[in-house]
Amino acid sequence: MQNGHPPREPILFIGAGKMGGPIIARLLKAGVTVRFFDISPAVVAQISAMGADIAPDPSADPSGHKYIFLCLPAPSNVARLFDGWRVTLAPGTVVVDFTTVSPTMARHLAERAAERKAVYLESPLSGGERGAITGDMVAIVSGDRTAYDSVQPYLEIIARTVRYAGATGQASQIKALNQIAYIGYNLIFAQIIRLGEELGIERSLLLDVFQNGAPAHPLINDRMPKILSSNFSEGFSLVRALKDLECLEVPPDLQSQHLFLADHFRSLVKAAVADGKGERDILGLFLEPKDLAGR
Repeated sequence: MQNGHPPREPILFIGAGKMGGPIIARLLKAGVTVRFFDISPAVVAQISAMGADIAPDPSADPSGHKYIFLCLPAPSNVARLFDGWRVTLAPGTVVVDFTTVSPTMARHLAERAAERKAVYLESPLSGGERGAITGDMVAIVSGDRTAYDSVQPYLEIIARTVRYAGATGQASQIKALNQIAYIGYNLIFAQIIRLGEELGIERSLLLDVFQNGAPAHPLINDRMPKILSSNFSEGFSLVRALKDLECLEVPPDLQSQHLFLADHFRSLVKAAVADGKGERDILGLFLEPKDLAGR
């Protein structure tokens, strides 16, 4: 907020689902005027009940809004919007995209916005659905610095930590690296638990020791109920993990030097997704009664 007051310019928010809905709620609570669009009637009813204004379908013409925030399920959704905005995106518009996209796609979208004398800012978020509710997230932003400065007050309502990462594409690279670290921790931790069980050690004892020893990490506390219950039917899905693993763009020589473990995990995750297990939580890759990796 600026001097304790919410930003005055209304925003258009497209995509009010699991992440977008809680973000809109935080903006409304802070006093920001939000117009929103979502294709789900149930979501529209829920968000409008919070006090947000329902916007007409902006897929062909988003004019009339200086700031447009996107929080969409996949990069393809963003690409379709920009296809529809080919001649209607107004000069001076700033598009802030929370959708996780590749660096190449971010640069492409920035070029398309620039053709209309508008600005595209990539702003992937780290913190998940719970972070969207509490604000305990990191927003990483790349693109035009002046545009970033203009939307920073909104971002500081949404996320506890906001960081400017420089040229377009850098925020997506940082998000990909962040996610590889998170996914790697999950999978290595799950594999160690599985190995301990095969050595005859109870899962609860392993978790108790790890939680109070050198491996102690917030992830253990956050994921303890799921690990103890072996309920991997939902959570941080393998499909989501695969999307994140495939977003990093690294030259082949650096790939072989630094990402051989990530490549191994990618192959396991990809195989599990191909086998129809994509909506299962990644911990199940090693901790399912018959784990997803096929062991």
